[in-house]
Amino acid sequence: MALVVVDGHVHSPGYVIAVCVFASLLGLAGLATPPGPSRVLALPAALAVTELIRYHAPFGGVPLSMASLTQADAPLAPIARLGGPVLLTLGIAAVGWASRRWSGAVGRGVAP
Repeated sequence: MALVVVDGHVHSPGYVIAVCVFASLLGLAGLATPPGPSRVLALPAALAVTELIRYHAPFGGVPLSMASLTQADAPLAPIARLGGPVLLTLGIAAVGWASRRWSGAVGRGVAP
């Protein structure tokens, strides 16, 4: 199955490949973070690096797949003014991790 890119648009086979690549990037970000207390810093950083990679590759970048697009009307949106979508992704991951720890989700059998 060949990658089909016409006029800068990814078509059916390319879309399937892109989805697999993006899912693999997220999986690698999770695997790259060590378990334990240092994960609170490592996981947001790994996700920010993942966003940087997606912003530039494959196909010259696919910015429509970035997590920052989910924050258009959210309280964290002003962070994007300071550091763009990558800093916003870092903030999303940090707040998500902090709220998960605060809610006690780890005590209910969810892996840290």
